[in-house]
Amino acid sequence: MGGLGKTALAQSIYNDMKENKHFDLTMWVCISEEFDVKLIVENIIESLTKKKPESNLQLETLQSMLREKIDGKKYLLVMDDVWNDNRTKWISLKAFLMGGAKGSRILITTRTHQVAHTSDTVLSHDLSELDKDNSWELFRKMAFSNESEVLENSKLVLIGKEIVAKLKGNPLAIRVIGSYLYSKRSEKDWLSFKDNELGKIIQQENEIQSILKISFNHLSSSLKQCFTYCALFLKDYKIQKDDLIKQWMAQGFLQPQNKKTMEDVGDDYFKELMGRSFFQDIRKNKWGEIKEFKMHDIIHDLACSVVENDCVLANDDTKSIDKRTRLVSISKTRWEVVKESLIKAKNLRTLNNASENYVGGKIEIDLSNHLRLRTLNLESHYYYLDIPKCIGKMKHLRYINISHSDIDFLPRGVTELYHLETLIIRDCMKLRELPSDIKNLINLRHLDIKNLIHFDVPWYRRGWSYMPKGMGSMTTLQTMNLYVLGENKGGELSELNGLINLRGSLSIRELQFCKPIGLENAKYLEEKSGIRKLKLHCKIFGRKLSKIDYEDEKVLECLKPHPNLQKICIKGYRGVKLCNWFSFGNIGSLVNIKLWNCEKLQHLPRFDQFPFLKHLHLEGLPNIEFIDNKNYVSHSLTTFFPSLEKLSIIDLPKLKEWWKGEFIDQTTSFPTILHHLSELTIFNCPQLGSIPKHGPLHSLDISDISLQLFELVMEMATTNIIVGSQDSSSSATTSLSSLRISNMDFEFVELYDLFSNMTHLEFLYLLKCKNMKMSSSLDGVIWKGLGSLRRLILWSIPDLEYLPKGLQYVTTLQYLEISDCPNLK
Repeated sequence: MGGLGKTALAQSIYNDMKENKHFDLTMWVCISEEFDVKLIVENIIESLTKKKPESNLQLETLQSMLREKIDGKKYLLVMDDVWNDNRTKWISLKAFLMGGAKGSRILITTRTHQVAHTSDTVLSHDLSELDKDNSWELFRKMAFSNESEVLENSKLVLIGKEIVAKLKGNPLAIRVIGSYLYSKRSEKDWLSFKDNELGKIIQQENEIQSILKISFNHLSSSLKQCFTYCALFLKDYKIQKDDLIKQWMAQGFLQPQNKKTMEDVGDDYFKELMGRSFFQDIRKNKWGEIKEFKMHDIIHDLACSVVENDCVLANDDTKSIDKRTRLVSISKTRWEVVKESLIKAKNLRTLNNASENYVGGKIEIDLSNHLRLRTLNLESHYYYLDIPKCIGKMKHLRYINISHSDIDFLPRGVTELYHLETLIIRDCMKLRELPSDIKNLINLRHLDIKNLIHFDVPWYRRGWSYMPKGMGSMTTLQTMNLYVLGENKGGELSELNGLINLRGSLSIRELQFCKPIGLENAKYLEEKSGIRKLKLHCKIFGRKLSKIDYEDEKVLECLKPHPNLQKICIKGYRGVKLCNWFSFGNIGSLVNIKLWNCEKLQHLPRFDQFPFLKHLHLEGLPNIEFIDNKNYVSHSLTTFFPSLEKLSIIDLPKLKEWWKGEFIDQTTSFPTILHHLSELTIFNCPQLGSIPKHGPLHSLDISDISLQLFELVMEMATTNIIVGSQDSSSSATTSLSSLRISNMDFEFVELYDLFSNMTHLEFLYLLKCKNMKMSSSLDGVIWKGLGSLRRLILWSIPDLEYLPKGLQYVTTLQYLEISDCPNLK
């Protein structure tokens, strides 16, 4: 039976095994109805490498790729939702999975016992329905907001328990019905649901889906349209939330609400459907924003059953496409197979390309019979789809995605699509420019031009690449991830004034071409409260230094962001100091700060004044001598970087200390002030004598620093109780799991005391370390202490003559690489 929680249980096991590192490799693939051995192997490889292999590869090549990854490794492979009971196919698949280390496991979820028998299952577990108490507990959590509400509604509790009894312990049904009743608070509504709607379907054959449909029936018409639109995606597909909302908007499903933007309305719709348990496996980014989700198979079946022929997932069988079809997704078939069938879809509104079949060259498609399309997605990773010549006539288009195309220019007709709301042209490596009349797209809300090579390479290595003039008139733009200035051509920085609704992420490049005249009172970004991430890139060549300093500071001053900004990256800035707005009082919500290749910068802002700052990255600042020009005594240590988790200091050759002026020796009794720091990187800071005291780290990466600082950092990083305190214990174990040391000059034996308590160290990299020999009798003792080490890399160590003594004691080691060690015997 579906909906019992098989996938949820498998996911819990998978996450636990992965988090606690019980296996060297963990892989997850969803199988569903089609048991295609080649496709399964491709998905396993993708799960391992995070990159899908090319679909034109032969099985033998795929086998070699997979064997290379799993040979000798103890792996866990989860195969979710398996239906195949063909033993021949199982035997074929197992041949690909041979070679793993002893203890490797394959975990299968299935609805049939026959699959368990056919796959030679060693141990099976039948997942039964929830018992009475657990069923009620789950329902209570979904239908009531808290325990006090349960106590205050004794009559609803009695009715609820009767409803739960009829759901027969199915977790999915309980979640969906509980979520639906959450919005109903009257005894009358609950009784009506129990006696009428629920009572009518209990005896139906497809009982679970019928129960779920009750919740669907109570959705508004707009929410019904949004939900059924998701039938367009394959089962187990990772649906991108923001992109889905743009497609909902293109179809006209979203209804205006007060002063909310259509995107915010779409977000409300999404939350409503998620709250009713129609969506699951929610994934968030590091900012806490929902990025993607999935649908349970049974929920997906429900969506498909409602739309019937209105939405077609075109596989090899395209017979279901007819004149009623409005939505077509080409998934597991070739375009030439679909061409003829598409002619029948006279009312087509959405055409989505999801095919992964490899085809050499281009594919021409004719959409002249489908001029009423609203959504056109021609994105492809495996072949090029020619943009239809008739695209300029498709006046109803609201959404276009032509990412990964090999076009040099956008067709002229695109700028005549006056209703267009979303234009996505990511990864178009040959695209040379945006059309000069793109400003004609007066309703465009989203322009995604990420990863365009002519925009991303430096200006001096390309023939052009700048934004056309007039974009400031495109006042409806909500997102535009890149704005590039040109040298005496194209749109100027002042165009940003008109883009009053910009939100999300914005990168402004080639700021060296900005004319500083008339910038005194400019506020190009200050009123744009929706911008959360800002990148400011500038590079100067062949201009006088004094003029550069003045102009850069003036330009940066006019780019003051709104206080809501969370992430800022400044690259190539040539001013001596940062602008006045770079302070807590102006941008106090910052979580991430990155300063990169600011060659003339001499003074830094007070970074510790940002209470929410989690990541500070300083790189390529050759004239910085102190991070903070004030004496540390003047600081309130209780508020010093209260949230900082990751600190990177790279290529600051003149950096002497953190604080300027009097400084207490780190070896004296002094409280820890970087309480939450877990990752520390220090590269090429040879004059740096110390850093603020921190606790034990999870990751440490150090290169080309003084031995004094090296010893200090290592000691702090590898002791759970802070060095210098009366309770300090050298025997305490450390949480350090990754250590990289490069360009340092010391004997390996000097690490003896530090390595003795690194019981959690998993990754050790020793690179370009002169005079490091590993032949001392104490070396063997050092290796014995590394009881969790899994990966060891020794690179460019000229004095290494023999394999390290004692390395045989590291029984957990899985990967060993020794390179550029000329004296190794």
